[in-house]
Amino acid sequence: MAQNSFALFAEAKSRVEDHFKVSMALKGPKLEAFVEPSKLDFEGLLRAFLDADRLKRAKSIKDDELRIEKEMDERVEAAIREYRIVIDFEARMILHDCADWSKMLPAKRFCKHIGKLLLSMDIEKATNVLRSIYAQKQMWQFKQYT
Repeated sequence: MAQNSFALFAEAKSRVEDHFKVSMALKGPKLEAFVEPSKLDFEGLLRAFLDADRLKRAKSIKDDELRIEKEMDERVEAAIREYRIVIDFEARMILHDCADWSKMLPAKRFCKHIGKLLLSMDIEKATNVLRSIYAQKQMWQFKQYT
């Protein structure tokens, strides 16, 4: 009897997971995808990479949880809690190590930690970074930090 319940649970779980995979694949581009990057402000650019819930969570991360360890013209290195972030502007690469980031990699979207880092940077620099990624998304690499 317990094995039968487990089999039913496993089947239901599999159907739910398949549903979410299909629904994520069916989501079309947002309106921002058709707008010239120079026309989008910082918030608009950020929303192109973060859904509303992740953006809200990014804003709720306390400032003292973020440590910007290096900030140069070509690179930013930071830590949020136990997670690491590297944005290499010259190599066009973002490295990060949270579980949510690994789920976002195929779609080239941001997790709350990347959002918090960008929210904490000089707004002009962060806007330029976002414009670069937005305009040249296929040239940017989003990778797992190792």
